[in-house]
Amino acid sequence: PQTKVNGILDKYNFKTTMHEPYLYRGTYHNETILLCRQVDDMLIAGKNVTTIQSFVKEIAKELQVTYSEGPSTKFNGLDIKQTREGIKINCESYIKKLQKAHGWNEISPKLPKPISPSKVHELQTTMGPTIDSDARKALKKENGFDYRSIVGEIVYAYIICRPDYGFAVSLLSHFNTCPAQCHYDAAKRCLKSL
Repeated sequence: PQTKVNGILDKYNFKTTMHEPYLYRGTYHNETILLCRQVDDMLIAGKNVTTIQSFVKEIAKELQVTYSEGPSTKFNGLDIKQTREGIKINCESYIKKLQKAHGWNEISPKLPKPISPSKVHELQTTMGPTIDSDARKALKKENGFDYRSIVGEIVYAYIICRPDYGFAVSLLSHFNTCPAQCHYDAAKRCLKSL
């Protein structure tokens, strides 16, 4: 699908912006359109609603398109709230969905930090079993989740709206191939604290 979408955007002379390869700018019916793309999901913005509708109908001839009119409220894990004062972006529904999927949505006090400062040294110096070992499989089974998957989910939240989780993401990612129990505990704490 990505190659097909690229071909369609090229056809209409949409160009990526200098600093963000998935943000496109183009002109359609003499109107500027901005398009944010993540694989085959798109968020389209412009001054004229009629022009946007016309553009969507045009690309719908080549792609299966689901279109909703009006201001966007969600996009790939982002919650978007637009008001006269500005635009607020967060990922609260993505985080709640993750926590519920893992059964960690019980009400608990918000943790002040994603990683407990008293655990940093232990996390930095402890190595767990290697990726294909029986001990690693037992650790995964005992915890009930795949460590790398949880870290990936936290990375996504970090990238889209939680830059304050950078240290935690970096630290946890270092142990994707050899997490110990302390890393599993830290990843769970991190996700619950989002």
